[in-house]
Amino acid sequence: PKATSAKVATHTTAGVVKSSSDSSLVITKGGKDETFVVNSSTQKQGTIDAGSHVSVHYTMDGKTMVATAITAQPAKPAKTPKGK
Repeated sequence: PKATSAKVATHTTAGVVKSSSDSSLVITKGGKDETFVVNSSTQKQGTIDAGSHVSVHYTMDGKTMVATAITAQPAKPAKTPKGK
């Protein structure tokens, strides 16, 4: 019989939130966008707003990245205005 407690490989990545909704999260990492599926079992910590730096724990469901946990870091205040 097959083992029912097959371990699912989890991955971790980090980036800046481009957009987020109740069902998806898009982050920018190294100039490339990564899209994650967000569902009712996704654990969220912190305020996930556009521009926030987040770390995302996820699993692969086929070619779909499904977020299992999202941790947002507070945005760091700018010390000096850009271009001055």
